[in-house]
Amino acid sequence: GMAGRRVKRGVKVVHLVRNPFTMAVSNFNYHAQYPTPENWVKTIDPCITEFFNDHQTYPDLTLPTLLAPPPNPNTGSQPPPILTPDDFQSLSSTCRLHYRTRSRLKESSYYTHLRHLHPKYAVLLSTIHMMTQGVSGGDILRMANNIIKLRQMTVLLQQMNALHHIPAGMEKIQVLTLSMDDFIVHPEENAKKFLDFFFDDDVMPLTTKKNIVTRYVQDYLVKLHAAEEEGN
Repeated sequence: GMAGRRVKRGVKVVHLVRNPFTMAVSNFNYHAQYPTPENWVKTIDPCITEFFNDHQTYPDLTLPTLLAPPPNPNTGSQPPPILTPDDFQSLSSTCRLHYRTRSRLKESSYYTHLRHLHPKYAVLLSTIHMMTQGVSGGDILRMANNIIKLRQMTVLLQQMNALHHIPAGMEKIQVLTLSMDDFIVHPEENAKKFLDFFFDDDVMPLTTKKNIVTRYVQDYLVKLHAAEEEGN
């Protein structure tokens, strides 16, 4: 009945982030495979300006956040811009410098560049694409933008809760940011953190959480071992 139903207390969001360096290397290794897992790498121009709604570019959408990140919550100091219009222009110029400029690659696809350009420049090209292309790429800057926006939202909600005397844990939106790099190194600790965030002990008993975490870690280690064996 209605009396037995739990009161909904809002929305919980898990935001998975990753070290941009490992993200860029992983992105290159993934798309440069033979055969490639995603065929769009054979058709896109990694340097072209992509538009949203026919008139907005990726810099248009991300620069307002990246130019003026919020003050440091502990010191109140204003951090420097993460990226500026000049930086976007520099990335675009660097992309054009390496895409279809070698005689043997004049008519080649982006995928062919990833496989046959010198690795130093192939990684550079794929990383620029992952930063500046908002439709087919852009994941690195999108991640930075989301981190800032979620942090701003959290601060705003905390201020509203303080104003209305709402206790901690009763926020309308709660955010947990987890690093995939930490997940890889500490799978047990992060799996437990994930479950604790979503489920109070009265919703999911501690023994159930421990069983789920144990199974997850076992499955993860099996997959990790299989991947290492495949790579050797």
